[in-house]
Amino acid sequence: MISYGMPYYKYNGPLVGFAAYKAHISLFGALPEELGDELKAYETGKGTVRFPIDRPLPVGLIRKLLRARVAKNDVLRR
Repeated sequence: MISYGMPYYKYNGPLVGFAAYKAHISLFGALPEELGDELKAYETGKGTVRFPIDRPLPVGLIRKLLRARVAKNDVLRR
């Protein structure tokens, strides 16, 4: 779906959205507290993590973020 003018995925409710900017790529909606230590290397905001455009995307971390959000949505769905 499109939400706030950006691509957004749904799975049992809102999952994550993403957008590219001049200096970073933002992932919206996936900031589980249990991954806080792994997110220290990145700028974060309320429900957002920003990945610098000049560095490779941390695919493993993004997978963890998505899996945590899927698990959260599964629990909320019950």
